[in-house]
Amino acid sequence: MKDFWSSLALWSGRYHGKPGQAHKAIPGLTPALFPIWLALFRGTLADIAPSPQVAAFLLERAERVAASLKTGLNPGGRTCP
Repeated sequence: MKDFWSSLALWSGRYHGKPGQAHKAIPGLTPALFPIWLALFRGTLADIAPSPQVAAFLLERAERVAASLKTGLNPGGRTCP
């Protein structure tokens, strides 16, 4: 997880995995769970982000990740809520 976020936020290149495949392997994972995950992420950022700008930067990336993973979980290509 540290390598993933380091690569995502700092462009460190530390993460070399395949997040889509990793998430597809989680039993019971559905697109409906992503808004819950994002709400938890927002709360964590409110507690630990060093500034509102950093929080916004990380949240924007988390929202992109969620959208990408939701698309990957929906093989028909339809947009998931």
